[in-house]
Amino acid sequence: MTKTTRPFTPDWVSSPGDAIADLLEERDWTQLQLAERWSREFLIPPEYEGELAKLKHKIDVIIFRKYIRIHPGIVVGRLQHDRLIDPSLMNDLKVTLHFQEIENV
Repeated sequence: MTKTTRPFTPDWVSSPGDAIADLLEERDWTQLQLAERWSREFLIPPEYEGELAKLKHKIDVIIFRKYIRIHPGIVVGRLQHDRLIDPSLMNDLKVTLHFQEIENV
């Protein structure tokens, strides 16, 4: 029996990074295009496209977000990105994340 220090990985298993890289190459997308498609089609599914244009007030966003079970900041970000509302509106419904820099050990 031969000992090896390398773990066995079947041929049919690839890391998520490899799968994403394959998808980008296969579809000829940039990382930004993939991120935009994912957020557009996964976070707020296409069947709600028509509803987005109707969201003009905070209460509308809050009701809509409860209906589709998503954070209101995601709805506001989408409205701003699609230029359905001004980027200065409803920012209080968004959450800012701060990441602490980690030093390589």
